[in-house]
Amino acid sequence: MADRDSYGDDRYGDDRYGDAYGDSPRSGADANPGRKRSWRERIFSNQTARWVASGAPYHSLAEAPNGLLADAASEFGWQLTASDEQASALLTSAPFRVAGYVAGNVVRGEFDPFAGSRGTDLGLASQWQFVAFDALDDSRLGRTVGHCFTAVPTMVELPPLRVLPARYMTGPSRGMQVFPTVDPIFDARFKLLAANGDDELAAFTMLMTDEVRSVLSAGDDREEIWTIEGHVVVSTSRAHDEELLARHLEICGAMLRAIRGA
Repeated sequence: MADRDSYGDDRYGDDRYGDAYGDSPRSGADANPGRKRSWRERIFSNQTARWVASGAPYHSLAEAPNGLLADAASEFGWQLTASDEQASALLTSAPFRVAGYVAGNVVRGEFDPFAGSRGTDLGLASQWQFVAFDALDDSRLGRTVGHCFTAVPTMVELPPLRVLPARYMTGPSRGMQVFPTVDPIFDARFKLLAANGDDELAAFTMLMTDEVRSVLSAGDDREEIWTIEGHVVVSTSRAHDEELLARHLEICGAMLRAIRGA
């Protein structure tokens, strides 16, 4: 799986090192709230050591499913469970390192990607199943939330494809290479990765419609998207909430409409 991180952006927040900068008083000779820790102290702090050892960024702690997402699940009749076999399988498909993480806070439900479209008039299925979950890791620091994921079935078999912000490092890509679209402005913000083949090029041509590029460009370039075993998966490096789930479903819906239009 490709190994990547994002440099130069603020997606981890300024507090990702906890008290690494000496924000809390300490006893003895080190009792100086304003003193900054040395690089040696920071490198060997618990949080930094865990980041280096796991290869997955330290994001946030959560002992229970996000309250807003739980409220949404109750309101819309979605199913909220602690774990799920399909979610666990989808987690392992991530094209970035998720060592030590498990799928948790799983939400299953339905949404309509074709609301008000011609597909509904033709009697096509309007309610599509989705599964959303967080990548969790329990350690002595507590419960770490690495990424959140949302997946929907495509009903057609697509070759392995990947879309990610251009600023993200990809590392080894298992034979994949970057393909440009017809939109140079979009290409400056996103990378499209696939193996070099006619099937991959045809799939990208089908998926990267004007609507899909517009939906992706309307965000803040933090989502990663890939195809796996008849599913489109969207991931963001933070815990799920109601707003973020709506964003993921917006992206999935645009891609499902692109597939149907083709």
